[in-house]
Order: sequence, then structure tokens, then C-alpha cells
Amino acid sequence: MSTQTKSVDVDVHLDAMELTEGSEHSLTGSIFDTGGTVLDRVLHWKRHWVSQFLGLVFLAIDVIAITVIYMGMVLLWYDGPVWEMMSQKVHLILVATSVISVYLIGGYEYHENKRSFRFACEHIIVSGIVFILAFFLIYAVSFYGQSFNTARMTVIVPLFAFPAFSIFYRNRVSRMHDKLRRENSICIIGSGVEARDAYRRIRSNDSGQTIFVVDLDKNSLGKRLIQYETNSPIIGSLKDLDFSSSMSGKFVESYIITGKGGMPKDFVKYLAVAQFGGNRIYTYESFLSQVLKIVPPSQLTLEWAFSDGFRLNRNLTYSRIKRLSDIFAALIGLIVLSPVFVLTALAVRLTSKGPIIFSQSRIGEKEKPFTMYKFRSMKVGSEKGNKYTQVGDSRITSIGGFLRKSRLDELPQLWNVLRGDLALIGPRAEWDKLVKDYEKKFPYYHFRHAVKPGITGWAQVNYSYGANDRDTIEKLYYDLYYVRHFSFVLDLQVCIKTVYMMLFGKGM
Repeated sequence: MSTQTKSVDVDVHLDAMELTEGSEHSLTGSIFDTGGTVLDRVLHWKRHWVSQFLGLVFLAIDVIAITVIYMGMVLLWYDGPVWEMMSQKVHLILVATSVISVYLIGGYEYHENKRSFRFACEHIIVSGIVFILAFFLIYAVSFYGQSFNTARMTVIVPLFAFPAFSIFYRNRVSRMHDKLRRENSICIIGSGVEARDAYRRIRSNDSGQTIFVVDLDKNSLGKRLIQYETNSPIIGSLKDLDFSSSMSGKFVESYIITGKGGMPKDFVKYLAVAQFGGNRIYTYESFLSQVLKIVPPSQLTLEWAFSDGFRLNRNLTYSRIKRLSDIFAALIGLIVLSPVFVLTALAVRLTSKGPIIFSQSRIGEKEKPFTMYKFRSMKVGSEKGNKYTQVGDSRITSIGGFLRKSRLDELPQLWNVLRGDLALIGPRAEWDKLVKDYEKKFPYYHFRHAVKPGITGWAQVNYSYGANDRDTIEKLYYDLYYVRHFSFVLDLQVCIKTVYMMLFGKGM
């Protein structure tokens, strides 16, 4: 080996050593040397199995159910061996479209509430879309130009029967699952701002688990995590932490690490080994992002746009497809919904004085202002009052409440979509005067303007209407989640949730 080659190898080795020496928890040797401490034993193995594989069980049941229903219809309709009479293409399309539809509404997620009215409604909505899509794929794509004599009932019945079965059995299984989860626990590691925020968010979901809190700080031990809340957990020592997924006799579903460093190296090593051993361990940031589907406030820095997994700058093709679909949908909407436009305009005119259309300067993509149009739902001059609309606000007209809940007041924005000011889906376009105020109050608020605003969006379908600054910052975290995870799948999920909100009066 030449002297030059040896020199290069030495330089590379020294560079690698220098990079790792700066790491907060740099470690030599094996992380799996835990000094005899057992970290991969799971005491509550049945509950651990449920937390790890429930989604796969649901998937297997769905595939079997669709297959059995389809085979049953083929047996009823035709004579002969079922495997010879059934079409493998039809079977594949029925399974694929049904499974994807359930995935879009969170039907395979451990934390999704599958007993809720909202879940059942979204299941029905997406099943209607699947019905149309499956028929199109079967009759217009897969067998185009070929003789295909299968009875339509063998396709129609599975598409109707599976959603009904899925809603029913998920409701039954989730009843048992929810009862099981109420006997489980979550362990928060740390007692600072992030720990308190994680605790409040878990409690707001009301899943019923016991929450344990442990901390390294001896001054915090024995105190309540939130001092003025009598139900707040008492902070324990790190010594109380057990990585056998059991604390005080309760199965620990997940461990959430909060705070910025400061933990002993050996403890961090235990965390890493426990993660590899099958424990569900989140950082504060990953818990908010993966479970609650928001961007954690601690991630918001000027370097946020460079972080791993940021899809916006990589989805240029989808951005173009989305713009074309926005134009097509806006044109169809303006034509098909023209009778609704007329009736809504008459209702606004007959129930209050003033113009039918309300226009206002809003902030769009890259902070470019534009004029947005809506059917007027508030009395003339209402914008001079409180900048937030309250529940039971006296400024809302007699028809305005219905227009807002049904989202009919947003219909004129289809014109904005056609012009390119708005997309169908994106962060809410805010009033320019509010944006100036928000950018002074809320750091990195401007990041939400990296994409085109929309008529509906991730924040609108997941969080109530903003009634104060706290609501505004919460909605910002949902908007930024959309910006980071900008994708076709996320847009589909927003569409499904928006239809639910329009049909059942859950609009803002």
C-alpha cells in the first residue's frame, strides 16, 4: 500500500474520531453490555403482543373477510369449483382498494379510536369512494376490450358487506381493547415543559391509561408534575423505571423521553437496548409527530426545513398533478354546484342586510396577498370587532351558523382555486392583519406559507375553530405537519375528514 493511501486512511479515521467525540453520548464498547441488567424481558407478554401486532391482526381479518365474502358470492352465482370460477384480478382489486381505504382512516393504527361515530362515518364515506374506484378498475381498466361475464352482484355485495362487517367487528374488538388499555400505563421520562405538555395531550385524548413520571432531578422527586392539579402524577426516581414493560404491576405501552439531554450515559444505553428489545420508546418530538400527527414546537428552528423526511421540495411532480386536479375539481364544482350557489345567495340576501359575497385580503403562498371570497355569514362591519369568532357569537347572521358548519360559505373560494390563489387542500389562508400580528407573536409562523393555502386542511379537520392565541398556535402545529408531510395520502385523508365534517355539521 502506498504512503499516500495510508495517509488518506489515517485522515479519514481521525475525522471520524473527531466527529464522534463531539457527540453528547459518545460511547466506546458494546451498548449491549448492561452489567447484568435484563432489558429484553417482557412481563405482560399478552398486552405487549397486542400493542405490537394488533394492526397486523386487523389486516389479516380484513383480507380473509373480503376473500370469504367474494368466494361466497361466486359459489352462490356459479356452478363449479370456486377457484376456477372466481377472477383473481377482481379478487385482488377488491382486497387492495378495501385495505387501502381502511388504512386511510387509521383502521390499522393502535391509537385510533375505532369505536367513535367519526370513525364509522369516515369508513362509510371512504367505502363509497372505493365502490366507484373498484368498479372503474374492474370494468374500465382490467378487462377493457376483453369479454368479461362476471355477475355484477359478485362485486357489489363484497363492496357493501365488507364495510358493514369492518365497522361492526372493529367496534367489538375496540371495546375489549379500550378496556385493556385502561389497565395499561405510559411512562414519561422527565418533568420539564415537554413532560407537562406530553401529559396534557395524553390526558386530553382521555384513553384512560395510568401515567407514570420519573426524573433524574432529585429536587422534583415526590412533587406533582403539575403542582396545582390534584390528579397530576407524582414524580418518581429513575430507579423506579422498569424496562420489562411493567411498572407498579401495569403494562407500559410506551416510554416518552422529554427534556434536552442531561441523562447519564448508562441510562441512555439502557434506553437504546430496551428499544432494540421491543419496548415502544419515543422522544417527545417523535411522540407528537407519529402519534398525535403534529409538528412539535421544539422542532421549529430555521434549520427545520432541512430535517430528514421533509417532502415538500421533493414532490414537484405531485405539486403539478395537484394543481391540475385543483383546476379540474374547481371547474366541475362551479358547474355542478351552481344551483347551490343560487340558493345560498338567496338565503344570505333574505336573512341579513349587506352584500352576498364577503371579500377580504388574505396571505397566500410565499406570503403573497390575494383577495378571498366567501358567502357572508356575519353582519356587515364584524371584522372591526373581536378578531376571533366565539361560540354563539352575536355577529353571526341567522343563516351564518348553518353556512359555517356545512362549509357552504366557502363555496365562492372555488373561484380562488381556479385563479391559483388557493388549493383545495392546504393551511387556512389567514387575514393579512392577523398574519402580521401572528408573525410577531409566534416564532416560525411563516413556515406555513411554504405551501399554497387551501379551502380545507389538516388543521381544520383535526382542531376546532381558533378562538384565541392558544388555539392559533395549536393549529399552527397541525399546519406545519401538513407542510412537512405534504403528500397525496395526506390529502386523501383530509378529503375524507372534510366530507365527514360537511355531512354532519362539524365545520367551523
